[in-house]
Amino acid sequence: MAIDPYGLCPCGSGKKVKWCCSKTLPEMSRILGLIENKQSELALAARDKLSDSGGNPAYVATVRAQAVASFGDMDAAIEAIEKVILEYPAFGLAREVRGDLLLAQNDYAEAVDGLQDAVAHYPAAAVD
Repeated sequence: MAIDPYGLCPCGSGKKVKWCCSKTLPEMSRILGLIENKQSELALAARDKLSDSGGNPAYVATVRAQAVASFGDMDAAIEAIEKVILEYPAFGLAREVRGDLLLAQNDYAEAVDGLQDAVAHYPAAAVD
């Protein structure tokens, strides 16, 4: 499937792909596919080779935390995503992933709070 350069970037910045992650998005999409297919080691290796230049570094770090979670090491994944949130406090996607990780650990109250917090940190253009 072709990436629409004028569509909203999946990193959650609210910008168009062309003006945000156009250089890294194809590789990021491949890494997310590896995670979905339970190919965690390949996903982490690909992520570690990926240059942050030309893309959103918060998005790249968030995908790394997702790759760590796909290994089943939820504590390490939550620790990684907490670092992303500390470094990029306005980045909504990291907060959303944190909520998803808490949900996977059956911490429902924290997950709901985290997901609501994520919505508050997304740009208006990304929340439609």
